Amino acid sequence: MEKFPPIDTTYFYTYECVEPYNKFFYRTIEEIKMTSTSIYCLLRYGLKSDPDVVKDEYTFVTINRKGGTVEEFSIPCESGMTPIGYGLKDDMQEKIQPFLFFKKKAHYGVRVFGL
Repeated sequence: MEKFPPIDTTYFYTYECVEPYNKFFYRTIEEIKMTSTSIYCLLRYGLKSDPDVVKDEYTFVTINRKGGTVEEFSIPCESGMTPIGYGLKDDMQEKIQPFLFFKKKAHYGVRVFGL
């Protein structure tokens, strides 16, 4: 197990200050949307230093703004599908849904998940 590198004060207040730590953080909020009742997040589980969308796992998180309850759903990618990208679809009527843009053989498609 690799240890965190020591803090280098010469990088304070620069973008480079986080670079030595990127490989230790495996969860990233890729996209966030809000409605009057909920906060919706698309979470990526994968190393930021290795942006390979095919290997990463994605989940859809819903946070109730009033009660604070949290629900998290895995976004599946079926066998034979190669994921190209993930996102959040907003129908502008308080409904947010995750989607998967994929390639299957020679065809491309989008799958919207109705949760």
